[in-house]
Amino acid sequence: MPLSESQLGRRQEAAVAALFSNRTHEEAAREARITSRTLRRWMKRPDFKARLNEVRRESFGRDYSRLQQGAPAAVTTLLKTLVDPKVKESLRVAIAKFVLESTQKSLEIETLELRISNLEQELAKSQQNVIEDYEELNVDTETGEAS
Repeated sequence: MPLSESQLGRRQEAAVAALFSNRTHEEAAREARITSRTLRRWMKRPDFKARLNEVRRESFGRDYSRLQQGAPAAVTTLLKTLVDPKVKESLRVAIAKFVLESTQKSLEIETLELRISNLEQELAKSQQNVIEDYEELNVDTETGEAS
């Protein structure tokens, strides 16, 4: 469950934001109007770390989405360069290797996603079967006691 800003408080949220807009912890502490010692202490707290990681993931997600928007142009550039006879052969070989490795990784990821999906479906079926078995035995699914 994502932490809401109110769970940390305004000063801690300001510190989280400052950590992403400053190069050092000292600069972030100054911007958040707290001491460096306070910031270091907060950074050891599980709730603060969780919020910091959440904001980091959100930021990375936005950056990754922006990169994905440039993917078609990047692929076009790579493929044009790959077949351009004026480009050095060593660069074309490097591009070819990159394209092949990227394609292989993509296929591996798709295969893993499919396998995970299948396993999740099998697990859900197994869980349902266990529940049905308990119900047939007149066992309370919450307490595990026979009725």
